[in-house]
Amino acid sequence: VASTPLAVLNLTPLGDRWAAVVGEMVNAGSIGAMVRELAQQSQCLSIDDQADPALWVLQVDRETLRSAAQCDKLEAALVQHLGSAVRIEVRGGPVTDTPALRNAAERNRRQREAEQIIHDDAAVRSLIAQFPGARIVHRLDRDTSGVMVLATDADTHRRLSMAFEARQVQKAYHALVAGHVSGDEGLIDLPLRKEALGSAKQIVCHEQGRPSQTRWRVEARLDAVPAAVRATEAPFPCTLLRLEPLTGRSHQLRVHLLSLGHAILGDNLYAAPDALAAATRLCLHATELAFEGTRHTAPHPF
Repeated sequence: VASTPLAVLNLTPLGDRWAAVVGEMVNAGSIGAMVRELAQQSQCLSIDDQADPALWVLQVDRETLRSAAQCDKLEAALVQHLGSAVRIEVRGGPVTDTPALRNAAERNRRQREAEQIIHDDAAVRSLIAQFPGARIVHRLDRDTSGVMVLATDADTHRRLSMAFEARQVQKAYHALVAGHVSGDEGLIDLPLRKEALGSAKQIVCHEQGRPSQTRWRVEARLDAVPAAVRATEAPFPCTLLRLEPLTGRSHQLRVHLLSLGHAILGDNLYAAPDALAAATRLCLHATELAFEGTRHTAPHPF
């Protein structure tokens, strides 16, 4: 992977589908090490679901991975995973969108975000100064307050990062949103993707979005913004919500609540002008993190 410049990464809907299938097979432990490497280093060129059996055409740039035995094992694993007859054809050639390239790009993105947090957040800089070698395990959206966890050594960082990636960490947030939310609780299940190359915003996209889920529960319906974050004395109906993200997409809570018609107060990316002006800050706070039998809290300021 390191020999392939990440600049050539060209994400495609077929790549989304193949990366999802490979990830599911890896997580299920249904493929061995060599077959896993073939799957992760392959690019999906086409899928013909109308053929009998369905035909998946893959391409890989390493001849050593294209042995007939490994291709047969990958085909058998795909048949078992999908529960239907499938034939795969593995070709040789350059690749620009493989699960391995996507994973490398995601690691680089997380590293850049961690470096940006250190640059932007005085509290994090202070902690790192007090605990040399401390590493950021996860991130909060800029302007989001609340509890964070940092690791003080490489082994702990690796272990906690894997726990976050495997969704073994329970997270809870509180948010103030515009208007009175109808109903008392629910689940938002809407896929998200970046709006456009270079854009900071995310959008709901059923064709190319990544699966994203958020549980929500109403804790209070208010007729005015709480004094701690109030930007105006004028009445402004709002709702205090407890949120539990089941996935960890960028801006997930902000876009999911917008999709309900209740943007977070003070959100300078997604809120309407009146909701933006109603609060002195982004009203989103990480209140709980639970992992490895421990629970850490930071009470919300709303």
